[in-house]
Amino acid sequence: ARRVQVPSDEHGAFRVPAPALGHVGLLVLAPGFQPWLGDVEVTESPRDPLHITLIAGAVIAGVVRGPDGEPREGLRVRANAEGQPVTAVLSGSGGAYRLECLAPGPLWLNVDVTDDHRGACTSAVGVVGVEQHVDLTLGRWGQLSGVVLDAAGQPIARARVLAVPVSGDDRRTVDDRTDDAGA
Repeated sequence: ARRVQVPSDEHGAFRVPAPALGHVGLLVLAPGFQPWLGDVEVTESPRDPLHITLIAGAVIAGVVRGPDGEPREGLRVRANAEGQPVTAVLSGSGGAYRLECLAPGPLWLNVDVTDDHRGACTSAVGVVGVEQHVDLTLGRWGQLSGVVLDAAGQPIARARVLAVPVSGDDRRTVDDRTDDAGA
């Protein structure tokens, strides 16, 4: 499928060479506004121009901190809201991040897991016209080790081992398999 991208002019007008006749998905992005996504019909004969109304977006900003409380830069912070495109930025100097153009309503904020820390995940509610401050603190990795054995004391290769927190707010599961020696 061919994608076509054009900017609107100073009056908000645009002209897009349609990639095909029939139904076409149209995505409109503008700084400070929520994305607009719609299904429009393209015909050979011109129609009345589309009138697309954009709604101001919510803003959530904060600082990403490591398990030690120190700011962390260069980590991807994502906002996920049902039915909306994912919005992502990298934390900058002093761990600061700023997510703009978010749809109002419930969303999830998360920071990826790396080798030296667990990610962070929290819920928030985007409110148009209000910049919310949400700090994200990364977790520490714990360590478990052991061997999976059968009743006769023989190692079980390729057993699936799941670690699930039973207290606290973090409910992420770590999933791994044993090696040939059951470790």
